[in-house]
Amino acid sequence: SCAVTYESGRQRQDVWSKRTWEVPGKDAGTGEPVRFSKSQSAELANKNALESLTNNAERDKIKSEYTPATQEEIQQFIESMESLGFTSVTGFEQFTERASLLQEITEDFKKVHADFPEVFPSIHLSFGELDKDVYAQYNIETKILVLNSLFYNDLDYYISDYNRQVGKKFHPEGTDYRATVYHEMGHAVEDFYKIHLKRFAQQLYLETHNGFFNRKLGDNWIENGLSIYASLGHYGDFIAEAIGEYYNSKSPRELCKLVYNNIMEIRRNAI
Repeated sequence: SCAVTYESGRQRQDVWSKRTWEVPGKDAGTGEPVRFSKSQSAELANKNALESLTNNAERDKIKSEYTPATQEEIQQFIESMESLGFTSVTGFEQFTERASLLQEITEDFKKVHADFPEVFPSIHLSFGELDKDVYAQYNIETKILVLNSLFYNDLDYYISDYNRQVGKKFHPEGTDYRATVYHEMGHAVEDFYKIHLKRFAQQLYLETHNGFFNRKLGDNWIENGLSIYASLGHYGDFIAEAIGEYYNSKSPRELCKLVYNNIMEIRRNAI
């Protein structure tokens, strides 16, 4: 389905999408069951609950307290998005998280808009429920960019889940959950300028390495310089992951800067 949709979040393959949690086992030395203290048991139970629950209503019981955004704040956000030039902005009446998240989303889209204002009028921005393993999604056929309400209406869980993926090097080091907006806009930019991802990756590799390019060399280069997710398939998330790191990280690495600079060159030549 990568030819039709690009997704931010976990690749839906068993090796990455499985959720794991700790359970008491046996002590390696004595063979006796591991015994936790009362405080350790409570901490473990809470951690396991956060990782295994999929029902937002249940998670709300253990989420940190916050004041949901008001309808006035949501409307202000919608107007702000419309001012950036999105073709349409829909579904945000379903938003139930804190207003500060709307402000962060606004700041992130504005950051990309400063570099690529021409891309925004081709996009329909939406808010709604997607697969539980997807943070957001950009569809190259419909030009709809959807923020997944399962995550954006549960910020604490979203932060925890994204950080776990970074810890496994599935997403770029030094990034946080806010990289998702940049990631999806990276898909929109590559779509707008019709960039062939595999050829683009190969070209950059050959320009920066002596010798030849093959899949193994390319995978290692991208995984070490960006993330595992960026190397999957036919490098369908190569640009998106690079753009995510470039805008989101406090210390962007050389590969994401290389990708960004080459895309800006493509833009200059097109305009």
